[in-house]
Amino acid sequence: MDIKEGLEIHHDGDLPARTGLGSSSAFTVGLLHALCALRGNMVPKKQLALEAIHIEQEMINENVGSQDQAAAAFGGFNKISFRETII
Repeated sequence: MDIKEGLEIHHDGDLPARTGLGSSSAFTVGLLHALCALRGNMVPKKQLALEAIHIEQEMINENVGSQDQAAAAFGGFNKISFRETII
């Protein structure tokens, strides 16, 4: 994210891994949002969701879907429709 100044991040989690509660996606979306805000950028919710999906699925190769990142980025009660993508 091209952050040049020093940055220290602490994370304490009480939930065990693989609980299915979406905590890792909520963390990823929140961290992205905070880092973008640190740079003075307020990114759209859709962009936050897509970047979180990319990080979890492509960069760290987690076996996760996309619904948790979308729910964390958009918040509230929403209908989420996914289209099939061909890679």
